[in-house]
Amino acid sequence: MIKILIKKKKKLKEIEVPSDIKKDQYKDFVLDWKNLGKILIKYSNNFSKNGINVMGAKRLGSGSFGVAYLLNDGKVLKLTKDTEEAIISNFLINKSIQHFVKIFGVFKLPITDTGEQIYAILQEKLMPVSKQDGSLLEKNIKVLKQVIGGSDPFIFTNKKWEEIKSLKQVQNKPDVLNYLEEIGFNNICNDLNKSGIKFVDFHSGNFMRRSDGTLVLIDIGADATNFGSESNIKQI
Repeated sequence: MIKILIKKKKKLKEIEVPSDIKKDQYKDFVLDWKNLGKILIKYSNNFSKNGINVMGAKRLGSGSFGVAYLLNDGKVLKLTKDTEEAIISNFLINKSIQHFVKIFGVFKLPITDTGEQIYAILQEKLMPVSKQDGSLLEKNIKVLKQVIGGSDPFIFTNKKWEEIKSLKQVQNKPDVLNYLEEIGFNNICNDLNKSGIKFVDFHSGNFMRRSDGTLVLIDIGADATNFGSESNIKQI
């Protein structure tokens, strides 16, 4: 991912876009949040037929590719145009992977008037990690990746946590390893290894907590090659 500046309401805002996207395509990856809100209302009856009441939904936040709404039943409905996240989320429906966000349903909306494909992901509501924990988590993961080195971008998927800890080059970073174990990142690594999901975007905004304190990985958009296809996603 790379960061670019866009103009929004006469102010500059930094967003992330895939590094292989050309400059003339950037605008295609910036969603109009107001239009997404209209889409939510437009298809309210379609959602209702699938047991999802979107009336009265409250916007929680937004990122480069989607926006999340809190529903009246306490679940979260995320609208996104990230196809890989939608495919992997569809694979994760009702799977009990403890340290991944719980997914209850994934739906494909009709193509918009501007030719965009939007997906709706129904998931559990989580709590944000503290600003301090998020900063330390991101920093320590970065340090660990630098110490490990090598050319494997999916090291946290391809090796179990105990295998990572046993690497010779990390032995002189006990503070980093201890912190990541205390906060629960080791459990996320093991779940990535077990599921085979190749995830690399370990920034602080992709970590949240359940009410019992469990650290959870969200926004699991990654290489979706082995997890089905877009055609498997239910049309709303």
